[in-house]
Amino acid sequence: MTLDSIMCGDCREVLKTLPDGCVDCCVTSPPYNIGLDYGTADDRKSDDDYLAFTRDYLEQCYRVLKDDGRVCLNIGYKVSTVKEAGIDYVELLNLINSIGYTLRETIIWVKSKRPDDPQSFCGSNTAWGSWMSAANPICRARMEFIFVLNKNSFKKHHRGISTMTRQEFMDYASTVWYFPAERSRLHKAPFPVELPYRCIQFYTYHGDVVLDPFVGSGTTAVACVRTGRRYIGIEQNPDYIRMAEGRIQQEKQQLKNRQVC
Repeated sequence: MTLDSIMCGDCREVLKTLPDGCVDCCVTSPPYNIGLDYGTADDRKSDDDYLAFTRDYLEQCYRVLKDDGRVCLNIGYKVSTVKEAGIDYVELLNLINSIGYTLRETIIWVKSKRPDDPQSFCGSNTAWGSWMSAANPICRARMEFIFVLNKNSFKKHHRGISTMTRQEFMDYASTVWYFPAERSRLHKAPFPVELPYRCIQFYTYHGDVVLDPFVGSGTTAVACVRTGRRYIGIEQNPDYIRMAEGRIQQEKQQLKNRQVC
């Protein structure tokens, strides 16, 4: 196992090569099954196939987690008007329990810069349904969920070095997080560095090993470099891996420049 690297392949197979109990925390945003073109992955599976896919990677993540390990699972808002899109939350939570995880908490990510300014919402969902009519109005998806899971122990077995500030702790110790989404021409579904940054700061110690089995363009790895954690990334698309490695090197250089200053 090589730390601070991204492995190319289907995470369900690559995860099998990792030893048991080698990861402190998994922070990831899996494909939402809404038909996006990732180049190498099928993002429009049947409900049963998507549930089986989810079970496969979550079981492997459970195995590689340490006894006190945690998972931060970013899940998209279920679009009720599209039957095949996303995953049913009840089915997901039943699956999570059947594997052995315990749901620690559910964080709601509101895609807005601040709570008192709903107009600052930033996201790609602009569907209204029937405009100014009761015929078929549709609520815009301005939020996503982060399910925080425990393997066994809720409390960390060792005391490490926390790197969050007092203000960060106060902000993160809430089940509602406000920060804008992110758009990119290079990746179909980017998530802002702020999301893994918060999860890593709040749930891990300095030097802990963080896994992202759907690392994409490297956002979780960038957050690990920024916070002094080790990372293991997995990605199927070689183009995304090259993009991720470029972002990681850029982050390392910026960190080095800040240390010099």
